Amino acid sequence: MEISRRLLTFSVLMFVFCLKSRGQPPFNSASPQRFRNPGIQWYFRYICRNMRCGFEDVCELRTMPCFMPPCRDSLTCVGIPGSTDKPGRCPLAFSIETRRIGCNTDLGCPGNELCCHGYRGSECQPYFPA
Repeated sequence: MEISRRLLTFSVLMFVFCLKSRGQPPFNSASPQRFRNPGIQWYFRYICRNMRCGFEDVCELRTMPCFMPPCRDSLTCVGIPGSTDKPGRCPLAFSIETRRIGCNTDLGCPGNELCCHGYRGSECQPYFPA
């Protein structure tokens, strides 16, 4: 019973996710060369709705440290050092084939990696010069 309820909830969220991302402009006006999937941005607003981050913080998904891998991803508040975009560019959106939502902004990625959105998911990618 619990598994079918979770499956139904996941199916409804994915349906809404797909509806939200259809027919909307794919680019963030601040960085036109970086595709931002509106469905992923909506999903993060939804899962972060109960997070109470500070004034200059943003809710982000990060892998938590653990003793034995695989480590779990968890929502955390991350400080914004002026902007959520790191310099560089991502590959084209259709070349990102992941179906997993791994990040929302560049702050969710370690080091110089960028959060690159595809049409079905997002992931941290290595830095490419702009």
